[in-house]
Amino acid sequence: MGSGRNGANKTKKNVSSGLTDVETKQRGKKTLHNFLVIIFTVYIAIGIAYITQHPEGLPSLTEERSEAKPYKSFPEFFPFYLQEHSDVQCRISHYIGTTIVTFMMVLNPSTLFALMVGFINGYLACGLFAFADNGLYEALVMLCTFFIVEYSLSKSIKGAILALLIGYAFAWVGHFMFEKNVPATFIYPSFSLISDFKMLFQAIATMEP
Repeated sequence: MGSGRNGANKTKKNVSSGLTDVETKQRGKKTLHNFLVIIFTVYIAIGIAYITQHPEGLPSLTEERSEAKPYKSFPEFFPFYLQEHSDVQCRISHYIGTTIVTFMMVLNPSTLFALMVGFINGYLACGLFAFADNGLYEALVMLCTFFIVEYSLSKSIKGAILALLIGYAFAWVGHFMFEKNVPATFIYPSFSLISDFKMLFQAIATMEP
């Protein structure tokens, strides 16, 4: 009898709200999604503001700084990045990959949020792990953040994996086939990521490859 009463009450609630159980769940998911979008948007704004004021990122965990990482901030790094992309074919390869990823983010905004949050955390980690000889720790922070944010917003990481593969595939083809050097992303993953987009925007603005 008790279970019958509960079922009747549940039915009345559904009738009074005008929503089925499925619609109620969908509304709850949409509310959570919108809440996460707001949280990530605020975090991105705070992160950009912090990086603008502190271009070297978070203080290093140790007082030592690796000789492999002479550049402390993105403004210091970008001229070096351009030198490492002096071959036109290498730059064009980067432009193609970055453009495809940009369109993918336009079509799937969750990937855009994931990339931006991942970049911010990676940038902060760059200073934090300045003692390391490579960008492994920084890359792990970026990747974990990227996939966690993507999954929290879209409940899938397929789009994130595809964007990652396309972006780096074109970039590394440019380096290993044309430029004949090692990608800077192995040492500075976050600086290299934002440099890819800045180099593309500069090419569009100047109409020069």
